[in-house]
Amino acid sequence: MMDSGNIRKNPKLITRITDGEAVIMHPDLGKVLSLNEVGSFIWEMADGSRNREQLLDAVCSEFDVDREQAAGDLDEFLDTLREKDLLED
Repeated sequence: MMDSGNIRKNPKLITRITDGEAVIMHPDLGKVLSLNEVGSFIWEMADGSRNREQLLDAVCSEFDVDREQAAGDLDEFLDTLREKDLLED
């Protein structure tokens, strides 16, 4: 489970949005990650002004998903982004 702090992208990253999908490059690691529509939506919302609950609310409003399923998927996605050094804590 995440803490209740606001979620913010790592400012070192280079991001391009093309056809609703984010492509993220981490210049320090030389790695590129491509996100699907839902991941890209979450990525765009992770601007430091929202916490986990607010992101979850936004996902549930934007997409027709069960809140419990969305919560689990969101936590897993945020954990993955943290492991890849794409989010600041």
